[in-house]
Amino acid sequence: MHKFFIILASVAISLASPAAEAEPPLVIPVQQGAPAAPATDAIDSSKLLVIGVGVVVGYALASTIWTIQGTTLLGAVAGGLLGNWWYENHAADIVKLDRPRPG
Repeated sequence: MHKFFIILASVAISLASPAAEAEPPLVIPVQQGAPAAPATDAIDSSKLLVIGVGVVVGYALASTIWTIQGTTLLGAVAGGLLGNWWYENHAADIVKLDRPRPG
């Protein structure tokens, strides 16, 4: 009886497979538009550098002073915020590296 069900299942599978057909692939038309204009808002690399240094210093200080779980993340966030604050208040004092210094 067990053999009969195995043969019946294999016959059912072999008869059902020719009935299955693949549908044609779905084609979505895409309209060709004009190329995107270059972004006018350039990322200020010196601001990213100051924030990154603040994150690293805040992480290092928090991990050496406190050993409570989660304080290193808070120190990194606080360092990034302090770096951003410093950059916003002292951005005029920073000399860009790609411009020669006067004098």
